[in-house]
Amino acid sequence: MKIMRKICFIILPVLAMFFYSSTAFAQSTKELPAVSSDNPLSAYSTGSDVNVRNMPGSDGEKLTTLYQNEEVCLLDKKNTGEEYPWVLVSTEWGDKGWVYGKFIAFNDDALTENGRFKAKFEYDVFFPMSNQKVFMHKAGIQNDKVKNAAIADGDPHYADTKMIFDKGFTLYLMDDAIIGVTVENKDYTIAGLKVGDTLDENRLKQFNAKMIATGWDEMGFFEEKNQYSWYLNQKVDGVERPVRRFSFVLENGVIKSFDWGNIVID
Repeated sequence: MKIMRKICFIILPVLAMFFYSSTAFAQSTKELPAVSSDNPLSAYSTGSDVNVRNMPGSDGEKLTTLYQNEEVCLLDKKNTGEEYPWVLVSTEWGDKGWVYGKFIAFNDDALTENGRFKAKFEYDVFFPMSNQKVFMHKAGIQNDKVKNAAIADGDPHYADTKMIFDKGFTLYLMDDAIIGVTVENKDYTIAGLKVGDTLDENRLKQFNAKMIATGWDEMGFFEEKNQYSWYLNQKVDGVERPVRRFSFVLENGVIKSFDWGNIVID
């Protein structure tokens, strides 16, 4: 029997273990540098069933919990006079809230230029993706007009719903979960890039090098669409498979659109 599996739900624990399997260089949040949504940091939970609260303090309302080694983005910290600071985290499920820093750690690699790029890229692209409402809010389209359109050739495989927003976002969904996004909005920043930016050969090489350094494949080029693409591969059921994709279209060196998503395998 074929079982449909949404890769975004299957590979997240694997990715967390892959990037943070070594605890030899783990640092606690006592040494946490400055962080913000513009300068996030990749980190992970050191405990299981760690509470995520709506405010920094044990009296805050419990929103959700983190599992052991769950990967998060750190967006802020607040010292409350306790031994560890409270840290604002964003999870890969789209949840955001405060966690006591005793249960969060990060690696030296997260502080490098490539580590910072990885955190910023994933926070801009994949972190809010699994939750439609969170993505819409982050993108600034929560009150935007939207129309549904029929799925066409070239749309993400397995997509059953296509939502087109006036502000330049198209969401592709399967069973109400986002599996693909196309962005033509000039205000949405993706790892320092925006629609309308000029991308010369040197800047393109630099972006490609950072993608490769964080685990993505070498850049591919689809001449018919002037599209530059990257794929992230992981082992699924013992077989190396692409599980995520990211691309943008250039016209005369100017970015026209971005496209990304999770790849569904059956």
